[in-house]
Amino acid sequence: MTKPRDATGDVTPDVTADVRAAYDATGAAWDGGPRRIYDQLAVVLLDACPVPFVHAAALDAGAGTGAATAELLRRGARVTAIDLSVGMLRRMSGAVAVGDVVRLPIRSNAIDIAVAAFVLNHLPRPVDGLRELERVTRPGGAVLVSVFGQAPAHPSKEAIDAVAAGYGFATPDWYLRMKDTFELQATTPDALTALAHQSGLVDAEAQLVTVTPAMTDRDVVSWRLGMAHLAPFVASLPAAQAKALADDACAAVAGMPLLEVAMVVLVGRP
Repeated sequence: MTKPRDATGDVTPDVTADVRAAYDATGAAWDGGPRRIYDQLAVVLLDACPVPFVHAAALDAGAGTGAATAELLRRGARVTAIDLSVGMLRRMSGAVAVGDVVRLPIRSNAIDIAVAAFVLNHLPRPVDGLRELERVTRPGGAVLVSVFGQAPAHPSKEAIDAVAAGYGFATPDWYLRMKDTFELQATTPDALTALAHQSGLVDAEAQLVTVTPAMTDRDVVSWRLGMAHLAPFVASLPAAQAKALADDACAAVAGMPLLEVAMVVLVGRP
């Protein structure tokens, strides 16, 4: 296992600002690409919930464009969706609010089911987000968290990024920082469980799950090009050039093995 560098030593508001700006510019592309995967991953996460959904007060923290929100609503919960990015929330309807997972605009003990799907990997101190999820969840409720698990990267990632680089793409610093430091703090069940215990959650248990989403080659390309580190660059290209990039990326991933996503699923109680 690669030991993460210290993620907390030089954090500035600029890190959060860069992430917010990237996601603000990504909403439409996210719905057309990554959302197809995250919808399927939300089903796996919510299947682990020990609390009934019908009429439950649920929170989708770091909601993005609403993958977990849509699944919570489908199961009968009443949902408040919160995200730092206005650009992502604009893709949603219903009860939404702009807010930070480490300073949730929710009163204590107000929520039955608190969900944070692939959010903690964006935080320099994931335990801060877990503490907030614990704070807003009432006794008898449940906190559900998913993060990316430790696993070899699918070859499509490198291939698509290489194609994009040929069109002038350079990986932004905020993304490198997130992948090299923030994300590595919670890529195993033991690491995420330890953070949950630090946050005050009890009966916390995490497990590694491998999911094979139903995806075509074009879906895989739309997923990667719709991610927040790439989507703003693709959007900056003339339409014909953006289409050529996507076509070249599809050719690059043709014949690759099925995409598998390793995710760590945590269930805890306040």
